[in-house]
Amino acid sequence: MNPKLRISLFILGLLTLLGIGILFIPRALGLYYQIKGGQLLQDVLKSLEDLPDLGLTCDALPPDRKALRMKLEQAVIKLNKAHNYDDRNSQAYLYLGHSACLLGEPANAKGYYLTYTQLRPANPLGYLGLGFAEEALGDHLSAVKEWQAAGLTAEDFLEAGDEAYQANRYEQALSWYKRSSWIAPTRATAWFNLGQVYEQLGQPESALEAYQEAWKFDPELSTMFLVTSLKRRGDFKEMENVLREALGIVPESGERLGWWRALGDALRLQEQWDAAVEVYQDAIQQFPNEPDLYISLGWIYYDRGDGARPAQREFNRAINLKKDAPEGYFALAQLFSREKQFQEADGYFLRALERAPNNRWYYLARGDNARLASDFNRAQEIYEKTIARFPNFHIAYYQLALIYRSLGRYDDAVGAIERAVELMDPPVDSYFARAGEIYRGAGLREKAVKAYRQALILNPDNKVAQKGLQLLGEN
Repeated sequence: MNPKLRISLFILGLLTLLGIGILFIPRALGLYYQIKGGQLLQDVLKSLEDLPDLGLTCDALPPDRKALRMKLEQAVIKLNKAHNYDDRNSQAYLYLGHSACLLGEPANAKGYYLTYTQLRPANPLGYLGLGFAEEALGDHLSAVKEWQAAGLTAEDFLEAGDEAYQANRYEQALSWYKRSSWIAPTRATAWFNLGQVYEQLGQPESALEAYQEAWKFDPELSTMFLVTSLKRRGDFKEMENVLREALGIVPESGERLGWWRALGDALRLQEQWDAAVEVYQDAIQQFPNEPDLYISLGWIYYDRGDGARPAQREFNRAINLKKDAPEGYFALAQLFSREKQFQEADGYFLRALERAPNNRWYYLARGDNARLASDFNRAQEIYEKTIARFPNFHIAYYQLALIYRSLGRYDDAVGAIERAVELMDPPVDSYFARAGEIYRGAGLREKAVKAYRQALILNPDNKVAQKGLQLLGEN
């Protein structure tokens, strides 16, 4: 070969290799640092499996995860090198968006995700991350826009919320259901689910507001939950209004029997006896074979002052509808007990228990009937049998303690009330106040003071505890 031609080809090859190097080496280095940074990010995410939403949403690492934060900062250094070598490395920007969120820097995350969407406009991951970054910045409208661009729907967020709720991750469930409500604000399910979560979190007022929103869009779904929240707050008039409107809006609803019952209850709580009678009579016309309606109507007659006879008539109608059911017999037992016909009441308690032998409340009520009759020995026997059958029934121990105290058996009373206090959940101020009374009667001054003070911690207005401390000379 001609020497000049050989030199020319060598120079051409060298220039070609140099050009290829200039073109590809930065990309190769960018890919290298992207992979290394991505591995560190994945290691961080694997360490957060107890916090499954992190890495998807734009929430920051918990402050106590300092070692993970350091690893994440190392990931960011490598990922920044990746896009410095190759500013078209889209995956590096995606990883940087994830990392910025975990570091508590949503504004930076937004910038990285925006760049990713420009480089990969057809990939939903960028819009998804961008939506969560917008959410973290407080811009819910923009967040919804980006999530919809990613192809997400309100149903997707509902499913995520359901998964968190079932795992008892209520704070996370709350966030997912809120996002669903932003996407579809007129859909009742998200609002209803929010109400359920707020109840689990012990936030009744927020639960009420969520149920009110749900009710606007689907009364059939949420009426009973809204009514229960209103009852808990003591807003009986609003209970009545909601139920009357629901019965008017959805007159053929499969839930209307429960609505009639609740409406009668709302009127009873307002002592609107005549209106309550009308409601239960209307309900019976629609549901003539429901024994509990007759029982409720009977109690309305009795509370209105009509005497025992009309109530007894309705209770017997309930029994005739379903002779094997215990409720009618139990109602008669309670009625006779109120009328101070204690022996007659006991017979009906026994007939109720024949039909519901595992109902602990029936056993307890029978013991109460004997106590009201001042038959303390009989009451003691019944309460002790109740405890033998239901050993963790704290109210039975409480009532038994009262009986022992009435019989002057303070050692036994102390044992019973201490067991009641041990079993009660949540704590109740009246139990501690009663314990203080029993300790004081037993001459256990120090224990009495401690019990009274615990009662006042739970309820500063507990009169029994206040008086007990005064009698002991304590302020």
